[in-house]
Amino acid sequence: MIRFRQALVALFLFAGFAAAAPASAQQLVSATNPEQIASVMRDKGFTVELTKDGEGDPMIKSDLDGTLWVVVFYNCTDNRGCKTLQFYMGFTEPVISNDRMNGWNQKHRFAFAYNDDEGDPVLEMDLDTDHGGMPRVLFEDNLDTWKSLAGQFIQFVSSDE
Repeated sequence: MIRFRQALVALFLFAGFAAAAPASAQQLVSATNPEQIASVMRDKGFTVELTKDGEGDPMIKSDLDGTLWVVVFYNCTDNRGCKTLQFYMGFTEPVISNDRMNGWNQKHRFAFAYNDDEGDPVLEMDLDTDHGGMPRVLFEDNLDTWKSLAGQFIQFVSSDE
């Protein structure tokens, strides 16, 4: 009877370790690896141009239905080891009232819209990949969320309402 209990305990322990393996084996995506971010974006069907911003930090250019947007990398050390990133889309026109922009923000979560210092409409979505990154599936979900919100924002900016 004791051997049976030991075997049963061993079986449960083995099953627990086997079930935990997929979670620990998940691919993590991090701003520390811009090439990896670009690769995941390509896999999701986005156009990707890995480049650098004016300060030499990594930046990825992409587009959504012909509208340029970028992935900006932040909290970098010597243009590497970035910890956070931001999806960013900006327009040079039209002028949108702050009240109308606030109305957009009240109806949409996860990304925020505002008028920049020059009065141009902007949409941003921040992602924190510090402390090891985020699971690839979550990053892909964030890309899907961005694509949806950015598409809605393009329509919002293009409308007269």
